Amino acid sequence: MKKTLGVLLSVAFIAGCGSNIEWFPETGVFTNQSTGTQPAATPGKVMREIRFPTVVQWASDIAFDRNTGTFWMLASTIGAPPNPPNALVRINAATGASLGGLAANGWPVTIVDGSTLAFDGNFFWITSGGNSKVHQMGPDAAYLALYNCPATSTGLCQGLAWDNTTSSIWSVASDNANLARSQVLNGVLLPTPQIYGNLWSGSGLTDVSFDSATGQVFVIKNGVILVQGSSGTGLGTISFTVPGSGRGDWDGRYFWVVDNTSKSIKALFVR
Repeated sequence: MKKTLGVLLSVAFIAGCGSNIEWFPETGVFTNQSTGTQPAATPGKVMREIRFPTVVQWASDIAFDRNTGTFWMLASTIGAPPNPPNALVRINAATGASLGGLAANGWPVTIVDGSTLAFDGNFFWITSGGNSKVHQMGPDAAYLALYNCPATSTGLCQGLAWDNTTSSIWSVASDNANLARSQVLNGVLLPTPQIYGNLWSGSGLTDVSFDSATGQVFVIKNGVILVQGSSGTGLGTISFTVPGSGRGDWDGRYFWVVDNTSKSIKALFVR
């Protein structure tokens, strides 16, 4: 028995697994004949998908909390639009499981489907539908303050993103090609933004996001327009069809987008 077992072990060793199994011969030179390769991800490819928790009927936007690795959803728990968002629901970024939430607390009626969300680790910032305003909510979701949209005085605010490297908020609007950065100091959005202009053409923006690892801003418009945040330099466009609402956030690896048709958030490969 020992001799037989020794012969078997000397004949071959497994050098693979699954359907791609190869054998090292007892004698001779081994040549790797494998043709298996990892499929390349293309921009816009859905890499993961997380279903809404059952309490969420639909969501207007999500914001990634880098401190806890979770998502906040600007959501409605009472029904489809025109029912407005009435809660901030926190979910596990790995499973989508609900981790509790915060009910709307004195929110104005201008927070509607289409409002976008940013979270700075303490305060929630939400754009208003129908005008160029940004609302600030406290850690308990209580309404605190109203600000003019940094990116426009006449159009609609169409995206907010938190920049944890400079304690700033990035914003874009419906009526120009400007990217605005406004610093938050002691919980107050300062009134004089830094404006980077003429970075794209036409309308159709849905949101903006920030990558703290590279300092790049992602402007969501028929894909992603990349802008270097420190200089406002356009880095080019990665074109693809953005599913769902087009509103979402970057988690450091993927851009997650809200899709109310499938009641899920989808992780899109960007680069």
